[in-house]
Amino acid sequence: MKYKNYLPLLLLFFTVTNLNAQQVVFSGQYLNFSAGTKIKTLYDNSVSSIHNTGLTAGTMLSYYNNKPNRRWWVEMNFDGGFYNSNYKNFPSIEHRSIDNIAGGYNIGFVAPIYKITREFYVWGGFSATGNYQHNNFLSFSNSSNNYTLLNNIGLNGMLHYTFNAIDKWWALEWHFNIPVATYYMRPGYSVNFIENSIGDKNLVSFGKSQQFTSKLKIVLPLHNENKIALEYNWDFYSLNTLNKVQYASHGIFVTAQFRLNRK
Repeated sequence: MKYKNYLPLLLLFFTVTNLNAQQVVFSGQYLNFSAGTKIKTLYDNSVSSIHNTGLTAGTMLSYYNNKPNRRWWVEMNFDGGFYNSNYKNFPSIEHRSIDNIAGGYNIGFVAPIYKITREFYVWGGFSATGNYQHNNFLSFSNSSNNYTLLNNIGLNGMLHYTFNAIDKWWALEWHFNIPVATYYMRPGYSVNFIENSIGDKNLVSFGKSQQFTSKLKIVLPLHNENKIALEYNWDFYSLNTLNKVQYASHGIFVTAQFRLNRK
């Protein structure tokens, strides 16, 4: 895999990068609580060729350590809900609902790599991410409990812009992540999850596993150095292996950010 030759050089570059700190940056350690909802779309060839759409409610818990010239974080997320399967060509199917439970993690780091203006910087870095989706297809007895587990190593990017409005400094941020290596676990064609059997697992690079995670948020400072943020999250992955699976979600979240190390 050619990318392995460049990862050590990229890691060294991000580690030693020492651009001047952004003119206005929200520094400090923060404990964040998020709540919101997602609209999801799922295609899983191990079950059927039908695209399923659904709605879930979710929450996120994260710790962020912000400095003018670097940022790192640890994040955990959970959500649950249902998909509605539209089997128009299969009138005999009684259960058209699919239960969904999902979770994930994100451990990442970014540092400024390019200065556009005193308030507008481009940041870059690395992250380890994970995504678990468990779906209960009530209509199929031989593969009712279906799952996808992804563990990734990838590249982070962030556009960070700060501006003053109503006598407060706001932040507009766009985070994105592209995994370059993925270890996945998937069921076989007719293997039931309850039997503790894994039908397909492997380490793949970008191509067989195409993923993109995006988070756009606006951050407003509150009293006592706390903050509140409104976020739009978009996630996508396509795993082109034994049983192809595609997933996409659009989410809206409100995040309360509590400052831990007050001045």
